Amino acid sequence: CDVLDTWFSSGLLPLSALGWPMKAFDCSTFYPLSVMETGQDILFFWVARMAMLGIQLTGTLPFNKILLHGLICDSSGQKMSKSRGNTIDPLQLIEGVGKLKQHQIGSGISSLGADALRASLLATDFTKPAVAYSEESALDYRRFCNKVWQSMQFLLSVLPREVPPETALTINTEGMWSRLRQPLLDCEETSLVDLWILYRLAQRSSQFNRTFSNLCSSKGEDISPSHSLHNCVSELRNWWTQEFCSVYLEVVKQRMRAPHSGGTSIASPDVLVNCFLCGLRLLHPITPHLSEVLWQSFPPQLPVPREPLLLQPYPEDILASVHPDFEALSAFINGLLAAASRVTNWRLTLGLNKSSKDSAGLLLLLQSQKTRSEDLINLRAQEMATREITYALTSLRCIDPRASFMTVPCGSDVHLHFDPQVVDFSAAEVSLDARLANQRKKAKAVEKKAATNPQEGLSRSDSVKVSPHTNTSSLLSTVLRDVEGFSGSPRL
Repeated sequence: CDVLDTWFSSGLLPLSALGWPMKAFDCSTFYPLSVMETGQDILFFWVARMAMLGIQLTGTLPFNKILLHGLICDSSGQKMSKSRGNTIDPLQLIEGVGKLKQHQIGSGISSLGADALRASLLATDFTKPAVAYSEESALDYRRFCNKVWQSMQFLLSVLPREVPPETALTINTEGMWSRLRQPLLDCEETSLVDLWILYRLAQRSSQFNRTFSNLCSSKGEDISPSHSLHNCVSELRNWWTQEFCSVYLEVVKQRMRAPHSGGTSIASPDVLVNCFLCGLRLLHPITPHLSEVLWQSFPPQLPVPREPLLLQPYPEDILASVHPDFEALSAFINGLLAAASRVTNWRLTLGLNKSSKDSAGLLLLLQSQKTRSEDLINLRAQEMATREITYALTSLRCIDPRASFMTVPCGSDVHLHFDPQVVDFSAAEVSLDARLANQRKKAKAVEKKAATNPQEGLSRSDSVKVSPHTNTSSLLSTVLRDVEGFSGSPRL
């Protein structure tokens, strides 16, 4: 009787909530619902009954679209249930740290907050048959919120205290997009790194606009994986942490250290400020509290709109009008980032840390023959971008090649030179062997767990955990072969 009453009364939604069957019932405003969100396991018990009762009593379906999510499980793949005691109280995560231990959260975090919880849920793919969610996900996005906050503190520290009229900031992100609508050769006044970060931001804006358009559409068309909401959230986080903070802000710091900059503020902050403001507007639906606080934190002397961020227009989708040259620019910068990453890996492998600048350095070479991007990107601009990115990310300057130095090509015409008298290849080989064995052991452990677990969704979750180990193992194997080639002791 209790079960019958539960599902019957639930099936009357949204009719009962809107005043049916009284005369006050108004189906013109809130009926039918735009979207019905529910789990797959109760589709027949609840949603089917809603549809039958809605059609029978009003002649209209009670919803236009159904958003189904999979079975919500804990981190071990078990269905969340009050009887099992493995449910997560959202208030405990908002006001505290839930069941997380101190060694997991570290110092300085007393609560995860609503924004971290909201972002971690939005970044979860709920379309899978089984969805594993853990408190660590909220902690992960709490750290992302910290990263956004720290980037704001850096921005405020480099902005000029007073903005002279002749160098006044232009707070108009959509106006900045105009630089992306012309060929690269016509953008000589803007550095390639500035253009690259604008282009990458335009891609994220386009991705969110198309995703929200698909979610609000009543046509019911299939949504591509790249325009799924959880992918959008992850991509925006990647832009903010890996591209804006780890690359662009490092380049800005390097420019400030240049002799002509004065070292206290950035001379031309237009791109930096507009990227940050546009990023906050993209971030607002995901972390509304944090983004609103940061928006209101800009000093009054800067021409930032004073209305709440909630009332600001959402960034436009201008990707269709972006000049095709910027695809080549993105590929060029991605090549430089990959090269800088490989340089860093080599330095760690060979023990060439930051104190080894005298024995290791970068030689930046541009191909003498005409390259495919040379017609699109000015050669001098390419060289400047190469020097900016590699120095900002590796802290190594260009050196002249010496006969006694050995060279490791790292891609994009970036080479790492090191003195063979300084490098201990035997120690590097032993260290790589140990790291490779450790990664393979971890991958096998996760694969074994995934193969023996009966839960359907957990194997998919574990396959994601296996990928980093297998990728690292492949990278270590490649580096190990290179080291063995230098040491003259190839592996059989």
